Order: sequence, then structure tokens, then C-alpha cells
Amino acid sequence: MPDSWFLSQKDALSSAMLEGMPDATVLVTAGGVIVYANRRVEELLGWVPGDLVGQHVEKLTPPSVAHHHVALRDGFFRDPTVRSMGSGLELDALHRDGSLIPVEIGLSPLDFDEEHLVIAAIRDVRAQRALRHGVVEERNRAQAVIDALPDGVLEFDIEADRYVTVNPRFCDLVGLTVAEVLAVTRTPPWWDSADVEQIRDLRTQAGTGELNYYEMELRHRSGRRTPVMVTSNVVERDGRSTLIGLFHDLTEERRIAVELEDFRAKLAVFDDRDRIGRDLHDGVIQRLFAAGLQLQSSIGRPGQEDRLQGVLDEIDHAIKEIRTTIFTLHGRRGLDLGVGDALRVAVAESSRLLGHHPQLKIHGSLGVLSEELGTEVLAVARELLSNVVKHAQASQTTVLVDVDDLVVTLTIEDDGVGFEPDAVHVGLGVMNVKERAQRWGGTAQVTRRLPRGTSVRWSVPHSSKAL
Repeated sequence: MPDSWFLSQKDALSSAMLEGMPDATVLVTAGGVIVYANRRVEELLGWVPGDLVGQHVEKLTPPSVAHHHVALRDGFFRDPTVRSMGSGLELDALHRDGSLIPVEIGLSPLDFDEEHLVIAAIRDVRAQRALRHGVVEERNRAQAVIDALPDGVLEFDIEADRYVTVNPRFCDLVGLTVAEVLAVTRTPPWWDSADVEQIRDLRTQAGTGELNYYEMELRHRSGRRTPVMVTSNVVERDGRSTLIGLFHDLTEERRIAVELEDFRAKLAVFDDRDRIGRDLHDGVIQRLFAAGLQLQSSIGRPGQEDRLQGVLDEIDHAIKEIRTTIFTLHGRRGLDLGVGDALRVAVAESSRLLGHHPQLKIHGSLGVLSEELGTEVLAVARELLSNVVKHAQASQTTVLVDVDDLVVTLTIEDDGVGFEPDAVHVGLGVMNVKERAQRWGGTAQVTRRLPRGTSVRWSVPHSSKAL
């Protein structure tokens, strides 16, 4: 069999192998000349194979890198090995219409008839690059959201034992740069030693998807401390467990809470002043004014002893009302000892005005009441006791406080003269008590006791479950 026949069969076999490759493939000489191109080249790059033969391979490279490609090609032929061209880089091939096609290129050296060639397999990676860019874009978008958050964000890789993500707000809270935070490998400078133990417990005990909430302080590099509410969660990412913490600065909220409490205290003072003003105007001042008129009309007249005695009695009543008004001013005194002790003090003080000692009964624990609600209960008790002093003419008074799981109820009963059903709706003391109950979402009821006396029942919820 002649050698020419074998060579022709060899060429046919090589051509069939190149045509059967799934990628666009060109055969290039050491001088960079294309001597063969398969049909896939036209499908990918728009070049008819025959039109490429005899052209330099730089015909398929972007003009911006064509000169650099020549140096790379020469370097390959000095050390021809199977390799991926530009591993880790994004490569583009030049389409016949001038557009750029994302590709990956595999190079394989080939010695043919004592000539050094290279087979360049050009793979279309448009879909892969679009997917990769999409992932990067989503990651950048997520990072942009994290960076824009008003709260600090810190992510810790539990397995690698290092911090992997931090946003600018957290850096502001601790006074460190992003690089300084991520470089921390031992005890973080922003935790106290007790906090470090708590964080380590969370890393080992928290389950995936389980949110944890706790308050602590972050230490700035200057020594300043910032109270924060931390929300932490362990998540699985790329097969690894990471602990993500969200740090909300509580400084402003606590400042507002203090201002709100001060404002409430001022409102309470204004309420007391308004009530005292009305009581003095409607009761004490009117009595004194009337007494003054009677004294004026009695000057120089004989036999006015009875009238003068009546005036003196009116003055005594006025003094009694002034004392009662002063008694209601002490609504907050004694709260530092607890609501129960403060109520006992209030009852003892009222006994001097009533002429008898009221009976105090407490059922349940007053300790479940908030300080604000305890103050309110004490104020209402004083208000009702002052009404007994002013109007009831009672010989017995009972103060009952009942606290259950949901509601606190204050009941004050007396055996006095009772009340007129039409008048009870306009009395200033009763109006004040009802308004106080309404502010707390509760009720106040006034009923007549038989055979004589009055019962006032003031009830408000102390638990959110009662609402």
C-alpha cells in the first residue's frame, strides 16, 4: 500500500476528528496562521471555515488585545503544553460582525509532519458568564443593602472562626475600619469578657433559623459605650454555618423614653394643679368669700354672736378643705417604699381628717404593677379618700385593693350620707377618677350602699392579656 494512500487516510481521519469536536476549533501554526477551521467556527463566530484559512489567528481576537496575544502565542510555542488559555480570566472572541463573544479556550500542542501546530478549542460561555454576572450582581446588590442599613451588621463564620462580613454602621459603632474588624482573630475589642462568653454560647447552641434577642453594650475604640439591641441568627450558606448579628442602637430610644417619662410627670403635676385650682375656687375660696361678707355685715351690730359663730364654723370648714387639698398633693410620696407601704401611709394620713382610721385590705401581689400604674392607684386612692373627707360625714371607711392576673381593682366604701344620683355625674372628684380609669382602658363606678353610704369601684387592666 503506497505511503500517499496512508497519508491521505491520515488527513481524512484528522479532519473527521476536528469536525466532530463540540467546540469551535482552529488549527494554528507557530507563526499564528490558521490552517484549518471546523464548521462550529461559523456557528459561533460567523466565519466560513474556508475564509479563515490562511488568516492570522489574531483575526479572532479583540483589537485591544491582538498585540498582547502575539506575545502569548510565542510563549506557548516555547513551552507547548495542554492548558486553558487565560485561566481565571474572562476572554472574548471577535465575531465577524465585530461583536464580542464570551469564550473559554483550550490549547493542545500537535506535531504534524515535523511542523509544530496548536489545536485551539473555542467554547461558547455566554450562558455561564451571564449566570456568573447575575450572581455577582445579586451579591453586590445584597451588600449594597447591608451597607445602607441604619443598624450594624456583623457575620461570623463559625467553622472558619473568623468574621467575614461587616457594614459601615457597625464600624461606626466600634470605631474601627472594615479591614480592622475582619482582621480580628481573638477576643474582639468591642465586647466585654462576659459578652464574649454569651456570644460563644450562641454560636454553639443556636439552631439554624432561630432568632435570638438580647441587649448589651458595644465598646467604641475611644472607650465610649453604646447600648444596642442584638438580633442574631445562625444560617447555612454554601454548606457553612454563619452567625449573623444585627445591632440596633438604643441610645436615641432611651433618651426619648426618659423625656417621655419626664413629660408624663409634668402632665401629672399639671393635672394636680388644675384639680387643686378647681377645688380651691369652687369650695374653699367661695366659703371664705361668703364668710367675709357675713363678717362685714355684722360689724357694729349688737347681738351678732350666733352669726359670728357661724362664720367661724365656715372658716373651720374652709381650713378643713385646704388640709384635704394638701393631702391629695402627696400622691407620689412613699412610692420608693413600694405601693403597699405608700397606700398605708395615705390611709394613716387620711385618718386625721376623717376622724377615724380607715381599714385597708390588700388581696394579691402589688409587685406585678408597673411603677406608673402603682402611682396611679395611689393617686386615685387619695382622691377618693379626700372625697370621703369632704362629703361623706362617715364614721367607717374601707379601702380594698384586689390584684388578679389581669386587672387591679380599687374599692373604697363608707357609711356616710350617700349621694344624689344626679349630682354624682358632675362632681369634680368623681370626674377625675373616671378620667383616670379611661386613660388606662378601665372603668370607675359609683353606687349607693344600703342602708347608707357610698361605694366607688375603680378597675383597670395591668396586663396586655386583659386588653
